[in-house]
This record gives sequence, structure tokens and C-alpha cells, in this order.
Amino acid sequence: MSRIALAIVTVAACVSSCGGGAKSAISQPSKGELMVNGSFEEPQLPGGYKILPAVPGWKVSFGPGIELQHGVSGSSKDGTQHIELDSTENTGIEQTVATTAGSILALSFAYSARPGRPAATNGVEVRVDGKVVLALAEDGTPFRDSNWSPHVVTFTAGGSHATVEFRGTGTSDGFGAYIDDVKLIQK
Repeated sequence: MSRIALAIVTVAACVSSCGGGAKSAISQPSKGELMVNGSFEEPQLPGGYKILPAVPGWKVSFGPGIELQHGVSGSSKDGTQHIELDSTENTGIEQTVATTAGSILALSFAYSARPGRPAATNGVEVRVDGKVVLALAEDGTPFRDSNWSPHVVTFTAGGSHATVEFRGTGTSDGFGAYIDDVKLIQK
């Protein structure tokens, strides 16, 4: 049996408005929340972007680093920062959380194609314990600002830990999709 058993994959792909209110930075997950720093508010940048080897809760799974953005080329969904999955080339980020084998978990996050860029450069794979559970690639050419859409993937934990990973896919050209507002809740 695989490390995880995918119960169902539910994708809610309705488009929501970009933006979102400011959120205070947290270094520990809130009650009921299993992820740390899911809105990428730590470390806080004064503006611009920075490529880092890790941010609180997250590490690089492949590629040159985590590109943290604050007001660069699009608004964030939650708070003032989000990540781009193609810093100077495609990049992956991951976080491992403690789970209970057999528990049902809901992973939710917001995705936006980079404004002004085609679907070919905005690809993302969502993986749980190395298995692809969702792939996205949307066209950002019509947009001048981020165009966030919410997504939910539900799965059954296969052990005492689960690793959630977001990978940039498609053209590796320094322009990629955005991820923000990542949450993992035990149902």
C-alpha cells in the first residue's frame, strides 16, 4: 500500500477577487491548522522580492530558491506576500507536517497565474508524499493583477507525517505561477 491513500480529489476552481486583508505573521500554525506560514508572511519584506533557501515552515525541494514577493507583479491573496514557483528557473517548495494515519485531511490554497504570462509558464503540480494530486496551468495574459482561484484537495494520511509540495512546471524562464493562503486541516 502506498504511503498515502488518496480518498478523493476535490478541486474548487471558482475565480475569486485578488487581494485580501492584512494578516499578522505567525511562526506556529493556528489552532486546527497544520501548516506553518501558509500565507508566506515570514520573513516580512518591505517590498520587492527575495530568493531564499527557506522561509519559516517551508524549504526548497528543488531549484534555486523560494521567491517571496511583496507587491512585485500582482497582489497577494492573503496578507501582503506570496510565493512564485519560478524564481530564476522552476522551483519546488515543501513542508512536512505531523498527521495521524487514516485521518482525512483537506489541503486548501490559492493559485494565480502570473499576470501577463501564458499558461505554458504558469504550471504547478501539487504533490502529497511525492504523488501528484493536482496539476494547474492557467493563462495569465489577460490580467494586469493576480487572479486568485481557490483549490481544495482532500486525502487520507498514510502515516504519522505528510509532505505537501508545490512545484513549478512548464517553461522555466523566471516567470511562474503564484501560491498563497495554504492551509491543511484535519477533518
